[in-house]
Amino acid sequence: MKTLKAILIGFILISFVQINKSEAKPKLVFGTRSHPGASDNCEGDRGICIIIHGRIVNDDFDIKDLGDDMGLAEIEIVDGELKMNILFDNSKNCFDRVFHVIKDVSLDEEVCEALGYRHVVIQSGKYGVDFSRFRYGAVEIPVEVR
Repeated sequence: MKTLKAILIGFILISFVQINKSEAKPKLVFGTRSHPGASDNCEGDRGICIIIHGRIVNDDFDIKDLGDDMGLAEIEIVDGELKMNILFDNSKNCFDRVFHVIKDVSLDEEVCEALGYRHVVIQSGKYGVDFSRFRYGAVEIPVEVR
């Protein structure tokens, strides 16, 4: 009987870990300033830098490794929108309530793959930032996916 209980408990724990692991959202490192600058960097308003390619990082990524004006967000696509839960933003604009995408941005293959798509394009526009659940905010941006 004890063996059966131990097996059942082990099965429940393994199932729980697998369920939680599958629910983990990809984490994206991205440039947090929206306008290209003069020296291969971005400047200006809070948003996605169109010249710094976002990249996926694993869970042991250390935010101390982020460069200036870089951010880290959990991402997922739901109902045609990229949901970005911004976990960290080290730019001076990190609490702006508007998130700028100055022109459509095609995400790199690695990012698309992590989201379960072959092609993802973030639509240009100005989007409100919701600070109710995350210190650095969350933003929802319409995307085109294939």
